[in-house]
Amino acid sequence: MLVLTSTEKQKKNYYEGEVNVETNHRHGYGITQMSNGDIYRGEYRNDKRNGYGTYIYDTSMNEEYYEGHFVNNKRDGYGIYTYRDKSVYSGWWKENLKEGAGVMTYADGIVIRGTFYEGTIKYGEILFPNGAKYIGEIESSLMHGHGTMYYADGLKIFGKFVNDMLVINEENDDIGCCFCLANDGCDKNCEEYERGICYGM
Repeated sequence: MLVLTSTEKQKKNYYEGEVNVETNHRHGYGITQMSNGDIYRGEYRNDKRNGYGTYIYDTSMNEEYYEGHFVNNKRDGYGIYTYRDKSVYSGWWKENLKEGAGVMTYADGIVIRGTFYEGTIKYGEILFPNGAKYIGEIESSLMHGHGTMYYADGLKIFGKFVNDMLVINEENDDIGCCFCLANDGCDKNCEEYERGICYGM
């Protein structure tokens, strides 16, 4: 495997690897140092990233990178993206967007898995570090829409959620039930909290 030396890393738009001798285009395995500091190590076809490779974003940080398949310079196919905060997405991509089955694991331990479409997930499963699980509609990585919350102690709540808050408990027909991700995050002024109906996690 080719490895860039420290001197080579200082160069801009540097390429080391296989080329098509007829076109002088990158073709085969190679390493490119981009002018913005990014580095790509992997396969090329017709001068574009095609095939399997690793793309490291901003090597001055060296913390955010993608490893997987590319089609015409874009993330396409199965791949794993590691973000600077150590969150990780592993799953399928299409034209640089999450597309298909995937798992998003956040740095705080929350896991979201399901089917992504054009970069977002609308229905899936959210797993919490304390053993609780939500299955239902999702928006912006939050419980949003109809879904079911399963607690580690066996409690199950089905209802409508808005931005991680349960607003309608459809099993008990209670509207406005207080729901929160942590007991100290509840709205203690709501009537349901005073009645003890605060479903903290």
